[in-house]
Formats: sequence, C-alpha cells, structure tokens
Amino acid sequence: MYREIVAAGFGGQGALMIGEILALAGIEENLDATWVPTYGQEKRGGDANASVILSSGEVVLPLVESPDYLLSLNEKSIRNWGPRVKDGGAVFYNNSLIEKVDGLSVKAFGIPCNEIAKKIGSEKSANIVLLGAYLAFDESVKFETVKSVIMEKLGKKSEKIAKLNIDAIEAGKEAFLEKYKK
Repeated sequence: MYREIVAAGFGGQGALMIGEILALAGIEENLDATWVPTYGQEKRGGDANASVILSSGEVVLPLVESPDYLLSLNEKSIRNWGPRVKDGGAVFYNNSLIEKVDGLSVKAFGIPCNEIAKKIGSEKSANIVLLGAYLAFDESVKFETVKSVIMEKLGKKSEKIAKLNIDAIEAGKEAFLEKYKK
C-alpha cells in the first residue's frame, strides 16, 4: 500500500490537522508515514497544506508533487493541486465553500462540510467531516484507528471537542456513502 495525500486550504481551516491525524493513524497501524506541513507567514488566511505519505514500505522522499488524493477546503487549493492529482485519483472538496469544480481529469466528490459540521454543533470541524468522506472512499488507514487518534489528540484538550470531531468524522463518512455509494 502506498498513498500520497494532500490536504489543502487557508490557514485556520484545519488542513494541517487532517494531515497530522492521517499520519498518526498510519503510524498506529505500523505504516511508514510522513507529514509535511506547509503554510504561509500569515497566522490565519494564508495558504496551508499538508502532504502525507502512507506506505507499507519505506518512504524515501517525503515530497508529494502529484498526490493520489486531494482533500480541498477552498477553491484556490483545487486550482493549485487539482490538476496535479494522479490519474485514477480523486478530489474531495468542501462544496459549502466551493461551488463547482471544472476541468479536472479525475473524479471530484463534493461534501457540504460546513452545513454538516454546523448540524453536529461545531463549524470548526468541517475539516474532519471532509476527512470522514475521504475515508469512506479510501480506507488507507482504518476508520477506527483515525477515531482513536482523534480521541487521543483532541481529548487532552477537551473531551467535548474530541466527541464533536468523532461525530464529524462519522457524519462525513455517512454523507459520502449516502451521496456517492447508493
């Protein structure tokens, strides 16, 4: 198994968190995992992305130029990364903020992440909704492992926040399955 994944958006949207959770879940499953966060100098609002590689073998170079999958939280990320997604890959995007996706040679799956996150009680978890949708499509790491990582990582701050994010990841998975895997 070998996956190259990019989560991208503006600073503050949670793209780096998506990448860190995926990498930590990969490590939990004894995969070789890399997480390379990249962000602008702005505290919030600048470009931010996380490149993640998950592999059953050794990762020699942790750079991602053409990901298998893109998890996009804003339109600019679709423009920057979408054309670079490998043939056979896919783009997952927050269609609460991105109206339409044109000109890609790969499948694109829109999920209303902000609306779903708002329904469960925290619009800040829209990124985790998108992560759940991705994992419904490609379980590169087990869903239960990701939930465990969320509890471990966020439960230290607040059990309530961790629970909201568990609800978010489950809602993202359900939304994807309902919309695309009927």
